[in-house]
Amino acid sequence: MSKTKQGVLKSWHPLKGFGTVVVTRHEAYFLHTTNVVEGPEYPALGSTVYFDVAPAFCNGKLPQAVNAVIVEPVAGGAL
Repeated sequence: MSKTKQGVLKSWHPLKGFGTVVVTRHEAYFLHTTNVVEGPEYPALGSTVYFDVAPAFCNGKLPQAVNAVIVEPVAGGAL
């Protein structure tokens, strides 16, 4: 994957179709369902998100995660 950022899905509002991706403690991005190119319609919190960055819709808002690929965590983990 050649996306510019990798983060973790920290919140998701299924009825509104958006959430927040966190890269570091001080770096977060707004993710809208229309900017997801691959992954589940209702992603699980803690999923890994690979994405490109776009400017915020307006001043004072988070920058956008676009062209996002969501990879859900594997249930049970590896042995």
